[in-house]
Amino acid sequence: MQSVEFLKIREHPGLAGPAAEWFHEKWRVPLKEYQESIAACLQKAAAVPQWYLAMEGGRIAGGLGVLENDFHDRPDLTPNVCAVYVEEDCRCRGIAGELLSFACADMASFGISTLYLLTGHDSFYERYGWEFFCMVRGDGEEQPSRMYRRSFPFCRPAAAADCEAVHRLICELEGETLPFADFARIFAEQLADPHYCCLLCDSGREIAGLLNLRMESQLHHAAKVAEILELAVTAAFRSQGIGKMLMAAACRTAKEAGCVRLEAACSRNRPGAHRFYLREGFADTHRRFSMPLNGNPR
Repeated sequence: MQSVEFLKIREHPGLAGPAAEWFHEKWRVPLKEYQESIAACLQKAAAVPQWYLAMEGGRIAGGLGVLENDFHDRPDLTPNVCAVYVEEDCRCRGIAGELLSFACADMASFGISTLYLLTGHDSFYERYGWEFFCMVRGDGEEQPSRMYRRSFPFCRPAAAADCEAVHRLICELEGETLPFADFARIFAEQLADPHYCCLLCDSGREIAGLLNLRMESQLHHAAKVAEILELAVTAAFRSQGIGKMLMAAACRTAKEAGCVRLEAACSRNRPGAHRFYLREGFADTHRRFSMPLNGNPR
């Protein structure tokens, strides 16, 4: 059995045509509708629409999209997962669940915390963490269909009100209590400085993680480079894809700022973090040296 690869079509424009044909074949919606929506996705102008594929052995094994509205009378319930389909010979392998999780994580990196899904199924989506929300009438349908909802942690920029939560997370990361007055002053300075961007993962109840970026032009690159200054996920939310979500948001933020590279320095005492960076596509190319000044160990 070949491995399945999950792809964002916006990152693989060569798949746009085959994907539109595939979705049209499965759902019999006019081909032009898929072509136009996928073309909008490739423009990267907004979080929605987006389209995702599961690829196996060079063929499309499954796919789904995210639209503002999946042709129903509740425009307030947005955005919507649509066109979920897995080839018959690829079913019962968890591909649909992986696709749904993949799309949710991507949406979360855009700052979206809730997705909706209109379906005639009454027991399938529950197994993947979706909950029945209400009945909704689809366009041209006599009988209403079931609307499901899934909420999840999402990424957003930090604000001044987040100072205490960010302080707790970074103290947890460093294993010590940093002086709050100095921390708060630096935090406020960075929020006001466009060279910095502190991204938070918000669970809706608490801050689950953070990634703090510095973006600046560097002589030895002759270009603008982004550096991860701090990356932390609180203990209760580890191994849930929070770090990956933050990394996706950081990559997009850095690219939009014109950066050509993303770098990170990490203590040799954090082998788990080293493995994370390698999984995310970083290369272990440098050594970092530091020396305390004026007796300050930090």
